[in-house]
Amino acid sequence: MDSLVSIIIPVYNIESYIENCLKSVVAQTYRNLEIICVDDGSKDKSAAIIKGFAAEDDRIKYFYQENAGVSAARNLGLSKVTGDYVMFVDGDDLIHSQMVEIMIQKAIETCCGMVGCGFQHIYNQRANELFADSNENYVVTPDELIEVLNDWALFLKP
Repeated sequence: MDSLVSIIIPVYNIESYIENCLKSVVAQTYRNLEIICVDDGSKDKSAAIIKGFAAEDDRIKYFYQENAGVSAARNLGLSKVTGDYVMFVDGDDLIHSQMVEIMIQKAIETCCGMVGCGFQHIYNQRANELFADSNENYVVTPDELIEVLNDWALFLKP
């Protein structure tokens, strides 16, 4: 497995979260990553934190745009992708150290263009698991897909 995986992280005023998010992304067991951080006009120290990480890890790329919303930030990220696969991670998310490795293995094993996974919402140190059984495959109808996409972490082949 030597496919390049592009991870797009939209950022807007999340200085309290972005450091831990980036730590979880750069610590992936799958190393062939392109990490695209799109600053959507942050007014806090988010940019400085990202640039600090980028100075230490050449896989991290920083882009700035005037505030246009999370969808515009993701779209700018998509325009910068050079990877074989694309993954979206929100800047206040933490990801498991093997997430990319497991997802790319599933994509290759199943010849799938899109792979989803479970996640946990954590509020005040309490986790609420959603789609948590990682060994179960979920099949959805086209009508259900939009709802599922709102709730799943995604890994896509462009």
